[in-house]
Amino acid sequence: MLETYARRFAPRAEVEDLVQQTIQSFLEAFMDKQLPDNVDHWLMRALMNRFYDQCRKTEVRDRSISDPTLGVRAGPQPVGLPDLSGELSLYEKLTPEALEAAVAQLPDKARVTYRLHMKGLKNGDIASQLDIDSGTVAKRLHDARKTLCKLLTPLVDGDES
Repeated sequence: MLETYARRFAPRAEVEDLVQQTIQSFLEAFMDKQLPDNVDHWLMRALMNRFYDQCRKTEVRDRSISDPTLGVRAGPQPVGLPDLSGELSLYEKLTPEALEAAVAQLPDKARVTYRLHMKGLKNGDIASQLDIDSGTVAKRLHDARKTLCKLLTPLVDGDES
């Protein structure tokens, strides 16, 4: 049932992994608990959510190729997707010191927001901590990434030749 459902939207190479990961999540979630009324619905929703998560991770990974400030924080490479590690080697030349020096050049509000983001906080958590709207956090991070990209790209491009 799950495999048939997954084949409707997922690439063939990912179907088996998606199904196995979904079943594992189900077992972990309901090991010592009462099963939900509609197990099929729960499994299909969990499978779809896992697929969307993989798509988002792939999108972040792809953006990190053109934006060295994003880094490769999306996790391990999903099965069936091209290995981009060779293309990312260019950005591995960025040292933490170079990134920190570039972050230090950001305007105060953007710098504070970006440093909280670098610690792994989500936009909502950053907004709560800074007592601002989450849309403001997103805008500050967008502007910070744009500025950092301008500051860091010459460093990366300069090492390539």
